[in-house]
Amino acid sequence: MEPGKSRIFDTILGRLNLRFPLRYAISDRSSFPGLTHSEYLRLLFETSANLIQLREKDLTIRQLRPLVRQGVKQASERGKIFLVNGNAPLALEEGAEGVHLTSSQSVAEAVLRRREADQPEFLVGRSVHSGDAARQAAEEGADYLLLSPVLRPLSKKDRRAPLGIRTLERIVREVPVPVFSLGGMTLDRLPLMESIGAAGIAGISWASQEATKRLQSPAQE
Repeated sequence: MEPGKSRIFDTILGRLNLRFPLRYAISDRSSFPGLTHSEYLRLLFETSANLIQLREKDLTIRQLRPLVRQGVKQASERGKIFLVNGNAPLALEEGAEGVHLTSSQSVAEAVLRRREADQPEFLVGRSVHSGDAARQAAEEGADYLLLSPVLRPLSKKDRRAPLGIRTLERIVREVPVPVFSLGGMTLDRLPLMESIGAAGIAGISWASQEATKRLQSPAQE
């Protein structure tokens, strides 16, 4: 089953020669206290992730800006997609491929900012936690959705009951845009995601595990 369609996503995937299902990594430098912000981001780009979402909510815009610039550069060099969490103006200013919005942020506002900046290939994604929220975000113009928690999260405690694979499959069928699965995802679930039409897996834990292995056994250049 094919994921939902997004003209912008399809254009970017074609340019980078990527295809669904994708590996979507969400940053969490707290697991790597010995690294600087820049070193951690560089390490995350060395994993098998196709998309990197910079999600460091405690940093100021002044601290984030050089990391966004670094991410844009590394994404270009490695043929990956780089997204900024929650801050569409910063992502647009620095040339990131897109912004990922929290479940409380407005898709319509981000789409308007994209139009005003005249950057028609800028992705606008959003976190959703139900079928109703997924349908609403798609109607507002989201290019992709991040549905969670599908299974019980591996990286944190979550009081919300897992939605389950069947609910994921139903939502994938109901919304017209790509849907990524977040919560309890491991790389061995990629074939399942492909079979039900999900755009891929998203998460912190699997990316952190890959980064840790890379740090312990760096590849020889």
